[in-house]
This record gives sequence, C-alpha cells and structure tokens, in this order.
Amino acid sequence: MSQTFWPDADGGSASRSALELGAQLHAQGLRGDAIAAYRRCLAALELANGAPLDPQTAETARTARQLLGLALLEDGDAAVALEQFDAAEALGAGSAELDFRRAGALRTLGRLNEALAAYERARLKAPDHAEALHHRGVCLAGLGRYEEADQAYGEALAVNPDAKAVWNNRGVALEARGLFKEALEAFDQALALDGAYLQAHHNRGSALLKLGRLEDAIVSFDRALALSHAVPEPWSHRAVALAGLKRYGEALESAQRALALRPGYPEALNTSSVALRGLGRDAEALNAADAALRSRPAFAEAHSSRGSALLTLGDAQGACTAFKAALDLRPDDAAILLNYGMALEATGDLAAAAAILERSEALAPDLPDARFARALVSIRSGDIKTGFALYEARWRQSGGPKLAYPEDRLWLGHEPLGDETLLIHAEQGFGDVIQFSRFVSKVAAPSRMIIQVQPALRRLMYGLGGARVLSTAEDPPPFDRHIPFMSLPLALKLDLEDVRPSGPYLSATPVLRDRWRARLREQRGQAAPRPIIGLVWAGNPLHENDRNRSIRLETLAPIFALDAEFVSLQKAIPPRDAALAAATGRLQRFDDAFPDFAETAALISLCDLVIAVDTAVAHLAGALGKPLWLLLPRPCDWRWMNDRADTPWYPSAVLFRQARAGVWEDVIDDVLSRLESVLYPGAGAQDRSS
Repeated sequence: MSQTFWPDADGGSASRSALELGAQLHAQGLRGDAIAAYRRCLAALELANGAPLDPQTAETARTARQLLGLALLEDGDAAVALEQFDAAEALGAGSAELDFRRAGALRTLGRLNEALAAYERARLKAPDHAEALHHRGVCLAGLGRYEEADQAYGEALAVNPDAKAVWNNRGVALEARGLFKEALEAFDQALALDGAYLQAHHNRGSALLKLGRLEDAIVSFDRALALSHAVPEPWSHRAVALAGLKRYGEALESAQRALALRPGYPEALNTSSVALRGLGRDAEALNAADAALRSRPAFAEAHSSRGSALLTLGDAQGACTAFKAALDLRPDDAAILLNYGMALEATGDLAAAAAILERSEALAPDLPDARFARALVSIRSGDIKTGFALYEARWRQSGGPKLAYPEDRLWLGHEPLGDETLLIHAEQGFGDVIQFSRFVSKVAAPSRMIIQVQPALRRLMYGLGGARVLSTAEDPPPFDRHIPFMSLPLALKLDLEDVRPSGPYLSATPVLRDRWRARLREQRGQAAPRPIIGLVWAGNPLHENDRNRSIRLETLAPIFALDAEFVSLQKAIPPRDAALAAATGRLQRFDDAFPDFAETAALISLCDLVIAVDTAVAHLAGALGKPLWLLLPRPCDWRWMNDRADTPWYPSAVLFRQARAGVWEDVIDDVLSRLESVLYPGAGAQDRSS
C-alpha cells in the first residue's frame, strides 16, 4: 500500500494540529476519537500535485500512521493496523518501536513466525528494548519453543527485573517444560512485585497442582477468585484440585461456576465428568465427557474421562475404545496408558493389560499407580509371588493406604526374625484382615508376636497363632519389627498353591455359638428345623465399588420362595431395602446383634450355607470353612481371579459371576437353580416352595 503526501500552505499546520489532538485523545483512552484525528491528519497531508515529500512531512505522516496503527491494534483491528504499520515503514527507515508494534499486529493475527522476525529486528536495533524482548518470548512460547522463550524472558528481566508480567510469563514457559518448582519460583517473584496480580495467583495454583500440592493450589486459586469471581480459569482449575482430593461435591460446584462464566468450557466439562463419577453419577459423568468432546473433539483428557465413565458403567470394551482415542492424541501419556491397562484387565485380556501397564510405568517410573495396577493384574492371573512384590507400591499411591509404623522397622522377610518381637497389623478393610490372617501361623515364630486389628475383629482373632491380640485403638507394647497383614505373602515368599488353607483357620466362640443356637430355636418356635441360609446382599455404601458389588433385596427376593430358614447377616439393612425386609416375613433380622465379627461368626457357624456378595462377611464365612456361594460383579475384585467357579483362597466357596456387567438376574437364576437341586434332590417343581 503506497500513498504520496504533499503539504500545501495550510496542510502542515492542520496535519500537525490533528496529530497532536489525536495523541492527546489517545492518551485519555478515547481511541475512537483519536483514530478519527489521526485520519484527519493524514487527509490533510494528501495532495495530488505529485511533488516529493520533504523530510518534515514524511516524519509527520510516518508518525501518524504508526499511531493510527497502534490505536487500531488496541481497538482490535489488527489487520488494518498492520496496513498502517507497513505504510509507515514504507515512508522511511524503520525504528525498533515500529518493528515492535508491527510484530504485535502480526502476533495478534496468528502470524507468529513473521512476528518473531519483526521482534528480532527490534531487538537488533534496540538491544535494551525490554518490551520487545518480553514479547519475543511470548511469541516463542506461542510457537512451542519454550526453552528459547525462557531465555528471552531472562534477557527482558536483565533489562527490567521488576516486570511482573515477564516473571509470570516465564513461569508459564517453565511450567510448559515440566519445571514446576522453577515455575512456582517465577510466579512468586511476580507476586512479590504485585500481590494483587490475579493471573500470577492462578498460575501459581496451576504449578502447585502439577506438583501434587493440591491444598496449596486451592489456596492460590481462592486468592485469584478473591480478586475477581468473574474469571472462569481459576474456578476450573480449582475444581481439578478438589477432585484430586476426592472432594467431588465441591469440585462439581466449582466446575459449574466456570461453566456459568464460559458455557462449553471443555476443561470444566471434563472435570465435571471426573467429579460426577466420584459421586457415583456415572451416566451423568459420561454425558459431561461427551459434552467436552463436542466442544473440543481432539481433547485427550475428555476421551480418557469418557473411558473411565464407561468402565465404571461396566462397558469395558467401550472404555478401551475411548482410551485408544485418547492415546491417538497422546501416545506417551502415562496416566491414559494406566487407565487403558485397567480397562484391558476388566475385559479379561491380562497379558495385554500387563504390557500396557509396563509401558505406563516405564514412562513415569516415579509414579506408583501403574506398578500397583500391575500387581493386581499379576495376582488376578495367579502369579502372586510377582503380584505381592509389586503390591508394596500401595504405600506410595496417591490416595492409597498409609504405613502405620516406621518404614525402617518394616519386615518383608529379607532376613530371619531371630529373638525379636514382631507386630502384625491391620490395613485397609475388615475382609482384607480376615483373608490374610491365615498366614499368621506360617510366620516362623519369633520370641514374641503381637497382632493388631480393628476393634470389631479383636474378639474374633483372639489367640490366633498364639499371639497377643490388640485393637488399633490401643498403642502396642514395644516391638522390634512390624508387617502389615497384606505384606505377609511377600515376606513368606508364597506361591498360589500356598494360599489354600488346609481347613478353617478361624472359629466361633462356643459360648456365643450356643447363645445364637438358643436364639434361633426361640424364633423358630414349634416349627420343624429347616436348612439355615445366611444372606448378605449389600456392603458398606462408602466402599468405592459398592454400587457394583451390592444387590437390591428385591433382586434376591425370589429365593424366599424356597423351603429354608433365611437369616440376615447384615449389620444394617440398607434404607432402600427396609420396607421389603420387613414385609417379606421370610427373613430373620438381627441388625443390632452384631457388635463385632465374633457375634457374626457365631451365627454363621450355625448356617448350612452362606450366600453373599463380596464383603467382609463373605471372607468370614470362607475362613470358618462354611459353604459359601459368592456373588460377583463383572469385573470383580482382583483376588477372585477370572473365569473360574472356585477359588484357592476359600475351598468351601463357589463363585457365581455376572455374565454381563450390572445384570444380576442371571446370577440369581443360577443360584436358585443350584439351591433347588440342593434342597430338593429328585423332587418335582410342585414340591419346591415353602
């Protein structure tokens, strides 16, 4: 674009007046009026007589076009601003300032390589132009050249160390390089210069989030939001931190605040999916992930969240498809590989799951989750020696159990105990302690052995292995070494054939057993004795997988048509089942009679059969050697392995597995058919009801 400028007798004066007025209006923030004044200046300079420009007129025209370009750029019209900068450059030798402004227009238009070249020219003309050095770094960061961007920011800070925006942007570049601690230091420098710097508070929270310091991250996000509630990013990232802390209700609320400010915000929709899944609202979680993908189809995290929702809903194959879509976008993402590996495990393809989890662990060797997942795959496949060695990763898992006693006194079987006191202590759930207590008798007896279990298990475990039994509510006496129950297979170097007990390894107290026998006789009255079947259909509702493992009583209700005596082994009847439990008339309830598992064991000892979902009571029945029919969801817990109707853990158990995830009716039909053949051998159908 080229124009010729000619002054006439009055043109120079008029143009300079218009230029001065434009500059004044521009300084006052009246951009529209300033743009009009600059245009009047240029119009006053335009003459058609073809005479050459004198230096003063050329300088006036160049200044007017540069200022007009700047005003247009500030007004959001980068394309026309660039035309003015180009016209100014055509009027004579350019300056560092003009190169800087022109680069800004090019960067706004997304022409980053051209912008970078213009910043380079400005840098050569004015090596101490701090803003040019700064924005050169911004441009390099936009091109993904973060290391060079960091160097550029360093040059800018050498000129002006008090530039808060440069410190902030340097932190962003460092974070993009994975240097989260260094990024945090840069954000802290920015905040030292301006404690009310909203972006720096937000970015500091982001760095803390990446460092796993979730509580601290929330503090930074809250400080950003205290400065303005109308910015969606702090709400969205705050939701991520809250979800990481499993504060899912708060996370969902925070994500919704972000979405109210920016509808369709992909990151906030994705975090909503994570939070909804944590709240057990799996179908809604899937919908939120799908919404995130509609907003941004190439969003790896949303594909992964979709896979996680499908996996929780029981669609393992669909989950694998979603995780593969995520990996197409991010093939070396350790977290997505971890999720894909767990989905493959749920499909039953254990070899493929192990291979994927090994890749995940290789990419992130400092993160224990993939190693822990490999442990579960190994145990599920029957390789418990490898599995329980890997299972020690549980102590380093985020959200995993915590070792109760000092690690330097942990005994894992690497050396003999000798004349030492060993403390064997509880970890995780009641069922885990019951299952692994079988190994206490295998420990080469040290001089002294102490067992510490949850209070509800103390009476049940009394005398086990000749050890002193304490509850976790008590401080143990002095001891030399300690080991958690679930580390015993590793310490004892056990194979799969070693886990099978030779017989019952726990027993009911005779006094309690006699008391329960009298109680059942009293409730039975004059009725003839019938087979006693203990029932457990629901577990602890706070268990992370309870929605899959527990059954509604109405689903189990057809069993009450059979001629047997049914007793509830539930410590509490779920509220949703209370009405049916009261109305059926076939279920004996003892809700308040189970202060601990010793009482439950006494009642189980009188049962002819226990039918249970995967709960601590099921483990107890197996440990007592009682016939146990165990009802398992798909996928089931790792300890029950895959595709077998028996288990080496409990020889008296028969496993009834879902054929389709979430569908219990077929399982109950199988149980009914099997139970009829046991209760009525050779009888016709008309003889099979009570």
